[in-house]
Amino acid sequence: MRRMGSGLFSLSHVLTEQQQIEAVIGGLESQRALMGDALVDAALAPLRARLLALSRAQPNDAAQTLKQVTVLFLDVVGSTTLS
Repeated sequence: MRRMGSGLFSLSHVLTEQQQIEAVIGGLESQRALMGDALVDAALAPLRARLLALSRAQPNDAAQTLKQVTVLFLDVVGSTTLS
């Protein structure tokens, strides 16, 4: 979430669980030379299993797509006394 001024927030940077897992996998793969195959493979196994489960459970990707939204928080002076 990023602040857009005057209480507006954008959720355009929110990633799906699948996108988050794919990003982590990419990061781990890039560190393979430093951390070694055994450690990276051990860390990747549950991530890849989760990706497989997600792909089987959610074949309709369009239904799971997050939309960008804008939220406006407004504080009107004296609104407490009106309610």
